[in-house]
Amino acid sequence: MFAQNNKEISTLGSNSLTQKIKAEELSKVVAENKSLKEKLSVISFFFTLILISGIVLLMRFCYLKLQGKEIINRFSEVPIRINWEIGDIARVIILLLFFAYFIHIFLYLLFRLFLVNLHSNLRSIISTGIVDLLALFFVFYFVLKKYKQKITSLGINFKHFFKKIKLGVAIYIAIIPILVLLVVFLGTLVQRLNYQPPVHPLANIILGEKNILFLIFLFLLGAIIGPIIEEIFFRGFAYPALKKKTGIFFSIIITATFFAALHQNLFAFLPIFFLGVVLAYVYEKSDSLIPSMTIHILHNSLMITGMFLMKKNLF
Repeated sequence: MFAQNNKEISTLGSNSLTQKIKAEELSKVVAENKSLKEKLSVISFFFTLILISGIVLLMRFCYLKLQGKEIINRFSEVPIRINWEIGDIARVIILLLFFAYFIHIFLYLLFRLFLVNLHSNLRSIISTGIVDLLALFFVFYFVLKKYKQKITSLGINFKHFFKKIKLGVAIYIAIIPILVLLVVFLGTLVQRLNYQPPVHPLANIILGEKNILFLIFLFLLGAIIGPIIEEIFFRGFAYPALKKKTGIFFSIIITATFFAALHQNLFAFLPIFFLGVVLAYVYEKSDSLIPSMTIHILHNSLMITGMFLMKKNLF
C-alpha cells in the first residue's frame, strides 16, 4: 500500500517535472525563433481583439436581456411541430451502436487483410466519419420516411440564410470570454491537482500525420461535416422530442450532457457542456439549426486550426 502511494506520488512529480521541462523548451524555441515569435504576436493580437469584441457583445446582450428585449429573433412564423418521440432517439442510438461495432471490426479486418499499416487513431477517424453519415441517414429515415415530415421540421430552412449565419457568428464571439474563463479555471484546477489531461486523439493525429489529403479530410470531417451532423441529431432531432416530455430546461440540460459525454474528454466536459447549452438555447429561440451549426462550425474550426498552426510552427 505504501509502495503504491510512493509510486503514485513519484508519477505525479514526474508528470509535473515533464510539464515544466516541456514549457521551458517551448519558451526557448519561441525565444530563439524570431519568425515564430512574430507569428505568435499576430495571433495574440487578433485573439485579444476577438476577446474584447466578445466582452462588448456579451455585455450588450446582457443589457438587452435586462431590458426585457429578445436578443435572438425567431425565424419561423409558425412553431416547429414534430411527430417523432423519445423512443425514436433510442432506436437511432441502438442502430448506431450496432453498426459502429461492425464497422470498427470490418475496417480492422480490411486493413489487416490488405496489410495496410494504418494507425489505430486514423482507423478511428475513418470509422467516425462513416458512423456520422449513418446517423444522418437514420435521422432522415425516421423524419422523412417514417413520419412523412419535411426537412424543415429539423430546423433546416435556408430562408434568411445570411441573417442566421450572422446571428451564429455574433453569439459565438459573445461566448468566447466565457469559454476562455472555463478553460483558465480548468487549467488552474488540474495544476492544483497535479493532473495531466490526456492529449486529444485528434491533436495526436494532426501533429503526427504528414499526408496532406488526409489532413484536409480530417479538417472537413472535424470542422464542418461533424458539427452539421451533430446539430441535426442533438438539436434538430433529439432536443424537440425530449422537450415534448420534459420541457425546455431539462431537454437543454439532457442534450448538453450527452453532447459533452460523447466527446469522451473529462477535462473538456464543462466547456463542451456549456457550448451544448448555448447551441440548444439558440435553436429554441430561433427555430433554426443554421445559427447553431454556424456556432459549432466556428468553434471546431478554431480548435482544429489552432492544432494545425501548432503543427506548422513547432514541428
